Amino acid sequence: MSLAQTLSIDHSDSFKNELKRIVGAEHVLNSSEELDFYSSDIFDQKVLAELVVQPGTPEEVAAAVGLCTAAGYAVVPRGGGLSYTSGYLPIRAQSVIFDLARLNRIIEINAEDMYVTVEAGVTWHQLYEALRPLGLRTPYWGTVSGFHATIGGGLSQGSTHFGSAEFGPSGDSCLGLEVVIADGSIVKTGSAATPHRPSPFFRSYGPDLTGLFLNDTGALGFKVRATMKLIKAPPHQRYASIAFETIEQQMGAMAEVSRNRLASECGGWNPALVRRFGSADTAIQEDLKYLAGVLKTGSLLGGIRDVAKIALAGRRAWQDDVYLMHVTTDEFSSAAADEKAKAVEKIAATFGGKMIPASYPRAHRGRPFADMTEQARTEERTVPTHGIAPHSRAIEMAKNVHDIFAAHAELLERQGITWSLISSTLGTSATLVEPLIYYPDKRGAHYARIPKPGKQPPSFGEADPATIEALRTVRRAVGQMFMKNGCAHLQIGKSYPYKEGRAPETWALLKGIKDIVDPKGLINPGSLGLASE
Repeated sequence: MSLAQTLSIDHSDSFKNELKRIVGAEHVLNSSEELDFYSSDIFDQKVLAELVVQPGTPEEVAAAVGLCTAAGYAVVPRGGGLSYTSGYLPIRAQSVIFDLARLNRIIEINAEDMYVTVEAGVTWHQLYEALRPLGLRTPYWGTVSGFHATIGGGLSQGSTHFGSAEFGPSGDSCLGLEVVIADGSIVKTGSAATPHRPSPFFRSYGPDLTGLFLNDTGALGFKVRATMKLIKAPPHQRYASIAFETIEQQMGAMAEVSRNRLASECGGWNPALVRRFGSADTAIQEDLKYLAGVLKTGSLLGGIRDVAKIALAGRRAWQDDVYLMHVTTDEFSSAAADEKAKAVEKIAATFGGKMIPASYPRAHRGRPFADMTEQARTEERTVPTHGIAPHSRAIEMAKNVHDIFAAHAELLERQGITWSLISSTLGTSATLVEPLIYYPDKRGAHYARIPKPGKQPPSFGEADPATIEALRTVRRAVGQMFMKNGCAHLQIGKSYPYKEGRAPETWALLKGIKDIVDPKGLINPGSLGLASE
């Protein structure tokens, strides 16, 4: 008998009324439309939650979690909703989803002790805009989807991009947390976990309890507040785009740039992604936004020069059968930035690279956070899958990915599925290898909720089951390959084979911790493979 069957679920009006008292009646949702939306991510849906609650303070989260678990409900945290690994999807019908978007306050910006404390629903874009006038930023400062993606979600799932080549993924920039566990208690971690003049300025005081709750995809508790490190924002940037003939050259150069700490962002595209970016059917308005982004970065003259080169050459430079490396460097002086740029160029030449106009990394910094409403206007979807490998295995992993897609080529072509490969360096030791899979899908529960401002959302139908099964097949194959090669993952959720890839002793310890903080298995059951029965 499953745990869900043994629990006594309180469906009484008194339970629901108490929940409404805690968070406000308007913040307890149970319409079919709302449940359909909140119970789906950008790729999947498992079962519908019974309720959605939208608490407005950490104290409301704690009280509502305690009430729900006491009544026998599973509780699931949700951030910006842009996950694709079922991290916040309930697997039991008796589940309550906690939409944490209302926890959107920046609590403290401390420029003297160099930290910032925020609630979990603050977006990376919101924090970036608050810190920019002060000349400050967090070391890792957000994912591409940071216009919608939240800091709580980024720390729970693990995220990478801006600043990751130098400072690693999101969790490496975190100093401390406030976490709601299953009984409704709020646990503090780091130096703030003291009754004596608490301050969240330091993480490593005793065992690293902060790290325990990072990248858990909500399996151990709900992050309600987070403190992040601050750094002075480097005012000088340099950009480089380099074309290579082979993946060995491209990824070899990326690893060497990483080892020498020359980049804040260092990413690679395979030819399929290069051709996709340079496709003639790119919308004119998107090209104009892209060029505006180029002009917003660096010196006006430098931006104009890159725009002129694009205008003269069109997109021809992006349609060649090449592997591209894009590099952004941050520094505190122009001379130091120039020195790093020359070092990048020297490494690229050593690996046979050819410099091309650095329009993409310039534009990417000019408008760093993608507005996901654009994806609500198309019936093509994108779902990634990834593995994080040491530099020494990254080329092998990329070739393995190519082999897997080649082995499934007939199936994918039959379903109208295509793919490309993106890679990026994390700190000095790791490379993220990430195939992006493109597929037709008319489902709209998720995307239709974020339409273009002033426009009606598109109408969508149902997904083709054969297409979705083909996607699951190839994603499983890629995930298994990464696991068998000792790769790591972010956004583990309920999709990656986490338990299968852990040593028995390690898994037993994690399960023991889960049993302590969540003895009934009601905090996001199924995440990390925990409490999935």
